[in-house]
Amino acid sequence: MASGEFLWNSGIFVWKADVLLQAAARHLPQVYQCLASLRPALGRPAFAARARKVFRDIESVSVDYGIMEKAEDVWAIPAAFSWNDVGSWAAAPEILPADAAGNHVRGNVTLGWARGNLVIADAGRPVVVAGVRNCVVVLGPSGTLVCHKDRVEDLKALLERVQSARA
Repeated sequence: MASGEFLWNSGIFVWKADVLLQAAARHLPQVYQCLASLRPALGRPAFAARARKVFRDIESVSVDYGIMEKAEDVWAIPAAFSWNDVGSWAAAPEILPADAAGNHVRGNVTLGWARGNLVIADAGRPVVVAGVRNCVVVLGPSGTLVCHKDRVEDLKALLERVQSARA
């Protein structure tokens, strides 16, 4: 490492969609078949429901392990830039500025007596948050999330229950 002759895979990948699908067909044929089954539903109202079903049944394998470690034509490009892999709601405040009370807000949001919250209103409707601290409130096109920041890492099981109920 001290020689400077090595690069770190930060997990940022750039592909053309058809190249990625070809690599999936070669290295992850079952995953590719699941993805290919979505093609007829593209652009149709039934796509979301079909995609939820396919992604629930698809093999859970990282692109690093499933494709990148097996691919032949891979390039690493040195780059110096800041990056935040916003992989959870807990990381979102790092990319949204805070107000004087430590709230991080995006969208049509009105706050009162609120401190340390993350509030995102992406569904076009207003969100009013009053008298709460350290919560995550997200209004999106498919639903609303309200959670204390201490519990965001525990949401996966609850969200799986919601997805199962929709299926």
